Amino acid sequence: MAAPNVNASYLVSGRLARGVTDLSAAFPHGGTELGLVGSARLVWAQQYVPLVAEETNAPAAVLFVGGQVSFGCFMESWDPDALAAFPSTTLSSGDRRIDIPGSTLPGTVVTPWTNLLFSPNNPEHPALLLFRAVPMVETAQEINLSAYRPLSVSLAFLGLPDDTDRVAQFGRRALLGPLA
Repeated sequence: MAAPNVNASYLVSGRLARGVTDLSAAFPHGGTELGLVGSARLVWAQQYVPLVAEETNAPAAVLFVGGQVSFGCFMESWDPDALAAFPSTTLSSGDRRIDIPGSTLPGTVVTPWTNLLFSPNNPEHPALLLFRAVPMVETAQEINLSAYRPLSVSLAFLGLPDDTDRVAQFGRRALLGPLA
């Protein structure tokens, strides 16, 4: 095994876009820019089930049963397009207001966004593409209104399969796709 490359430890910064149509184009890649990402986290929860043999009551094999992909981030800008992830918002003169509790009733099916892309500022760093991403905004927001801390809005997304059962791709942007 070769010695690890110490330069491969990345501090990844980037931006978020939805409705991306061309991964080779400049940001926002044919989609809608959602603003600066302060910090982000990909959670890929895969599940496995041990298959127990009756005669020994011990695992004989392991069954892969899939799992879910979720993505969360802190947006470091007050961006009207990013704020559209909240259940009830009002758009007026290009700006958006969050309505609390709002008019969206519990039990309303959330419309997924297509081709949500975390696009790193450095093209050699990994990108994340969710083909269908349901905004699942944490309603217990803590938004700093302070001269000492940046205003950041927390967003969360759950990946759903697209028409070809793809949920997400993670790697350099040049390796992602094709888009549907």
